[in-house]
Amino acid sequence: MNNYCYTIPGSSNEAYCTSQTQAQVQADSRTRSFAPPYSGRIKKYRALLPNLGLAWQMTLTLSLFTSYTKGFSAPSTEVYAYDDKVIRPIGEEAKPERTNSYVLGLRYTMGIAQAQLGGWFIHYDNRIVNVTTPVEGGGTISAARNVGAVDSKGIDASLSVSPARWLSLYGFTSYMTATLKDDVLNGATGAVAIATRGKSLVDTPNWQYGGRAQVSLPFGVIGLSAKHVGDRFVTDVNDVKVAGYTLVDLDAQIGMRWIGLEKTYVQFNVVNLFDKAYIRNLGSATSDGGFFNFGNPRTVTGSVHFQF
Repeated sequence: MNNYCYTIPGSSNEAYCTSQTQAQVQADSRTRSFAPPYSGRIKKYRALLPNLGLAWQMTLTLSLFTSYTKGFSAPSTEVYAYDDKVIRPIGEEAKPERTNSYVLGLRYTMGIAQAQLGGWFIHYDNRIVNVTTPVEGGGTISAARNVGAVDSKGIDASLSVSPARWLSLYGFTSYMTATLKDDVLNGATGAVAIATRGKSLVDTPNWQYGGRAQVSLPFGVIGLSAKHVGDRFVTDVNDVKVAGYTLVDLDAQIGMRWIGLEKTYVQFNVVNLFDKAYIRNLGSATSDGGFFNFGNPRTVTGSVHFQF
């Protein structure tokens, strides 16, 4: 990794870029703790990731599928937050996340309908979540943190139907739970500092469901989509929660064949059709807090696509 600006302690997404000399930066009380630019820093992660999947065609219309996957995720928001020399991690450095995933399900396909029902289980070691904290003088920084072992399990179901050539309907629903398996311990004594074992994982709704209807007309395609996201906890101890929300989007694609442009079309999209106020992203905390980013208001975009 090469960093051509000064590293701000604890920040992975903000930096201090300046034409000042290092002596000038260190002479300023506001910037003297910043680490100078560096080059050639190496951070290595290694993992063997097997993946096995099996499918059994039980009948012409019904099939059974199962899979096992081992996963790996490096703490990518963390690696630029320090330089290992002037600035080091505050507290324990975030560790890579490792997963073991198991899936079992049924798939039905016949004529105008396709349906799928599946159950899954994922065990996480060193589950990574992001935390957002304010910085002096304004703004926030993001960093990765581990919440220990997590067991997550759920059921997904979907149904797609095309009752007519010009109409297609799709619906889905998902229910899941994600439970913390470890308490936060006191590093010096090993005693339980914060009782998080058995709590729900932050930023993880139990319910999500929605659907889409699409109509194909001679002049183009019109679609209407909706999705509901359930309540989410903000803290590891589950003392702060944000409400769920439902968003509706509209899209339309209009062909330009009527003016002689066979491969040209105009695309319109309306995101958040009913102008719903909702919290999109949140920065979690162990307890008593969190930071929130509101989602986009109603947004209309248009574009023209040409093909020659």
